Amino acid sequence: MPTTLLHNLPEAGHVAKTLSGLIGRTASCKPGKPVAPAAKLPVVVATYVEAAGKLAAVVVMDLPLACSAGAALVMLPQVVADESAKSGKIADNIAENLHEVLNVWSGLFNSPSTPRVKLGTVATTDKLAPEIAALAKAPAGRLDLEVAIPGYTAGRLTLLVT
Repeated sequence: MPTTLLHNLPEAGHVAKTLSGLIGRTASCKPGKPVAPAAKLPVVVATYVEAAGKLAAVVVMDLPLACSAGAALVMLPQVVADESAKSGKIADNIAENLHEVLNVWSGLFNSPSTPRVKLGTVATTDKLAPEIAALAKAPAGRLDLEVAIPGYTAGRLTLLVT
């Protein structure tokens, strides 16, 4: 019996289409391995919340994808994105652009039959907060993807919904 999700979990094609529309390049998504932080391998964690602040969804992405998506939005060269990812910290200009990508992605979790969600917090971390770690272990819905943006370094993305 299928599980009824409280929040919308997008399909891979919808993620690719939304990203492609933002960056003006045809991004692709295929099934991938889960993204999780590790020592010296920080990730970007974006939370999405309902109007009352209740956690609805989480996006976890590795630094190569985070930097590539942020750079691609304003056509910064791949080398700039790669240098930022290698440093272990997202450059300020790339972080601002990534925030915009993640903000638009709030639409991925919205549907006419689910509560509206908006972008909550965005952080680069090497350890998941307890609430997010618990969700990662037992989400109502999960999508793990490998994402490729032409002209940029590919990376991995995990979407979790409550």
